[in-house]
Amino acid sequence: MVIIQTVVDLDGNLISRKPVNVRVSSREEAEKYIWEHIAKVFSHHGYEAEHGYWWGRQKEDTQISRFTIES
Repeated sequence: MVIIQTVVDLDGNLISRKPVNVRVSSREEAEKYIWEHIAKVFSHHGYEAEHGYWWGRQKEDTQISRFTIES
């Protein structure tokens, strides 16, 4: 499993896309890592069920980080 961090601006335009440097062996482990990471790093965060990604941003940020899991 690979966790991908995609950074977009407020209009959804791609800024960057890269793998997160963490090793996980299952989807459950990846989900746990993402939830813990976004809660520690971002003041605003959540899960977008319709599109299947976790997101995080700081209050005044003009960029949003999205996290997805790929196999």
